[in-house]
Amino acid sequence: TDRKILNDAEIEAKLRAHTAASGWTLQVKRLQGPLPFVEQVRMYASSSVLLSYHGAQLTNSPFMPRGSVMIELFNCGHWSHTYRKFAEEAGVRYLHAREPTRGCMHDFGKLLGNMDRAVPWEELRPAVCKAMDMVAESKAELKGWALPELTGAGY
Repeated sequence: TDRKILNDAEIEAKLRAHTAASGWTLQVKRLQGPLPFVEQVRMYASSSVLLSYHGAQLTNSPFMPRGSVMIELFNCGHWSHTYRKFAEEAGVRYLHAREPTRGCMHDFGKLLGNMDRAVPWEELRPAVCKAMDMVAESKAELKGWALPELTGAGY
């Protein structure tokens, strides 16, 4: 995506501390540059929680395990249900985070130009906490489910 979290190192550190305090292991995976489709599928299929800006990279969310959670990050004045539908149809739970600024619930589409920004941890924290709770609930509900091994055949 062309949208960047300008303080990604700070957010990663906050996520590491938060997940470690809850007994989770955080693995940060980034889609940067060309990545073969089968590698993209493997990456999504091994994710319990996906945190990403709104963008085309979310079209792979249906490859996430059933009961996992996708958190879609929006900027002020931009809103879409496209990737929510992708995720929910595949059994992936959906949350979103967005700027809490007054007037940000209106969709101004692409009129905003550069959408890079520093994202405050307090903007993400509620969705991250809820996602972790949802995954824990799903693991209890889906105990015994297994994902097939992904190979390059057929891709």
